[in-house]
Amino acid sequence: MQNYSPEPPSLNQSVDEKLFRLLVANVKDYAIFMIDPNGCLMSWNPGATNIMTYREDEIIGKHITIFYTAKDAENNEPRNHLNKALTFSSFESEGWRVRKDGSAFWANVVFTTVYNDAGHLTGFAIIVRDITERKLQDQRREELNAELEKRVRENTKKIITNELRFRKLIENSYDGITLFDQNRHIIYRSISSEGITGWSNTARDGYEFTGLIHPDEKELVEQLFTDLLLNPSVPMVCSFRVMHKNGHYLWVECIFTNMLNDKSISAIVCNFRDITGRKNAEEEIRKKTAQVENILESITDGFIALDTNFCYTYANKKIGEMLGCTPESLIGRNVWEVFPKAVGSHTHKAFNAAMKKQQYICHQDYYAPLNLWQENHIYPSASGLSVFIRNITEKKMAELEREKITADLVRRNNDLEQFTYIISHNLRSPVANIKGLSDLLNCFDHTDPDCITTIDSLAQR
Repeated sequence: MQNYSPEPPSLNQSVDEKLFRLLVANVKDYAIFMIDPNGCLMSWNPGATNIMTYREDEIIGKHITIFYTAKDAENNEPRNHLNKALTFSSFESEGWRVRKDGSAFWANVVFTTVYNDAGHLTGFAIIVRDITERKLQDQRREELNAELEKRVRENTKKIITNELRFRKLIENSYDGITLFDQNRHIIYRSISSEGITGWSNTARDGYEFTGLIHPDEKELVEQLFTDLLLNPSVPMVCSFRVMHKNGHYLWVECIFTNMLNDKSISAIVCNFRDITGRKNAEEEIRKKTAQVENILESITDGFIALDTNFCYTYANKKIGEMLGCTPESLIGRNVWEVFPKAVGSHTHKAFNAAMKKQQYICHQDYYAPLNLWQENHIYPSASGLSVFIRNITEKKMAELEREKITADLVRRNNDLEQFTYIISHNLRSPVANIKGLSDLLNCFDHTDPDCITTIDSLAQR
């Protein structure tokens, strides 16, 4: 099953894994995770645990093949899906997936490629939804349609009877149903279609089908119909915006099947539903991701996020400037492998203590290889550590300079006190000093030994 999408979204590496975790932590109904270019798990949200039943600590690093059936794995379906995502930038498929306990569920899976600022592939974002109930309903509907077809072929009376039954069924369907001829003219629309788009058959008469498609997706839909005509009986999934009768656009998810060759139908069948709410939620997540990213990239402190194995899941530009490297080069690497000389340091102990005790720690430390004084604010969570790192090297150097100046002043003060003491001591016997100097002057032009002795005595004094 192939998905046709508009121009590929431009995702920034900075939506790295940590931001992913922050934004999808409360999503329970969708499995949302990241994989690297080789298909190995890099992140895992609670919704993934809810659907797939694997805990994060036992699934990170595993290959996505673990979620596929043995037959699909043997047919190399995981790699085929990734290749299609690379080709179209995003790819949507449905199929059986396997939980931890071996049970299977029918999944809707969306693969989206993720590139960094340099345009290099960093992995894939994957959203998985359990639609087993819908699949069962589709199967029941297909079985019913098959039964109807069988009866139609049996005799004319049953054809009429089952056609009425079929019409009653689809008119009350939650999904909208539209039938097109090979020229894309609408030949049938269910009542539920009007409930979704607001258009009655009469109101739609003056509009071409593509005339109601959003301009950004017209080319996509044109290509879709071209492919439909070339691939009879192959269901094709597509999402696009269509104009509501009230003038606004709504997102619809459609399954088109070319059944022109089936004489009992002779039409292109479109089953569609309104997914505007889901699209709005996805857009809200994207906006919040951008907001968080802008905040983390604009702050003056360095910021890093580490998983429970102390591996980088996010690093902002400021930390790259402080460490002299690109933030992207840190992602996925263990912090103690990047900075081995920090093992055993105060920072090493603080990180481990915060993780173990699950409590906030603030401390200062000096990393000699980078001549860097840092002030770390460590915030733990069940998924790892969030650390704000402030460069306080200039502040520390100023403090050391002040300490040096203070020590010098203390030394000078001690010298001054000693000098004052000597002067004070000499001033206590001024007459003796004056007499000594007088005797010295009297002896100055003589070589009398007593004079020399007097001079030595005064010098010692």
